[in-house]
Amino acid sequence: RLDSHNFKHQEPTIEFDIEDVCAGQLFNGTMRVIGAGGSSLNTPPLDAVIAIDTSGSMGGTKCTQAKNAATSFVEKMAAEAPSTSMAGIVPWASIAHTPLNLTNPPNDTSVLDFIEMMPCGSGGTNLDNGLLGAIKVHNDSSRPDIEEPTKAIIFLTDGGGTYTYCADPTSPAAQA
Repeated sequence: RLDSHNFKHQEPTIEFDIEDVCAGQLFNGTMRVIGAGGSSLNTPPLDAVIAIDTSGSMGGTKCTQAKNAATSFVEKMAAEAPSTSMAGIVPWASIAHTPLNLTNPPNDTSVLDFIEMMPCGSGGTNLDNGLLGAIKVHNDSSRPDIEEPTKAIIFLTDGGGTYTYCADPTSPAAQA
């Protein structure tokens, strides 16, 4: 967890691993986060869309794990992110299913209800449609009343796509 009020005195780091499923390579690294200075920094609101693979291979335990991860993220976001932060859900398999558009988790339990009721275990794995569905939720949201939010997509899947062709460099999944 990064606390913005500590940025002035320390340099938090984030370690990450990225797997390129097309090339079969694993990349890892460390990113330093350095504050812009001043005695306090305001944390902008977060608009997070969680795109959850609900394909046939995600049935059973994998579905439960994905739902638990999404629920944990939303609960933590509701407790720690700025109060104007929002979350949305995009279930996807062969197609992106009807999403739950951005809503405010601290004041609205529909995000957690949507995750709990979401079925899994049917269809193929179309990474492009999952990613495009999440991008659409962000693009369809309008928040003129507040500071520009930080936009994030959390993409939960168990592996490579059955419809996405990695050889196509123009596909959204290949460019992500």
